[in-house]
Amino acid sequence: MVTECSINHVLERSDQACRTTGQLFAELIKLKLQPFNAHMKGLAAVLEFAEDLEIEIPNLWSYLAQLIAPLFTHGDCTLSRLNDVCKPLQGIGKCSKLVAAILEEASHKAVS
Repeated sequence: MVTECSINHVLERSDQACRTTGQLFAELIKLKLQPFNAHMKGLAAVLEFAEDLEIEIPNLWSYLAQLIAPLFTHGDCTLSRLNDVCKPLQGIGKCSKLVAAILEEASHKAVS
């Protein structure tokens, strides 16, 4: 519930708000203050409405990537977990958009 509410709150805000929230989630998970599975449930709840959100938020995939990429660049999550992240999108054929955006966002962190 915390994840879902937080994502919904920052999704239409700035890049900085999304990146900061993503870093917060990564740190909470890394410190085991928030279980990864609970985080994934909240993320899945948001992604269930991705098709509708994409219409309302043109930069949806970029914003979601900013929220998710820190799990892989700062947290303890491996790229094999991308399958878990994408499960809600597989039925609507949007998984590749999210993965591409996450990898692009993560590559910016790798260069910095």
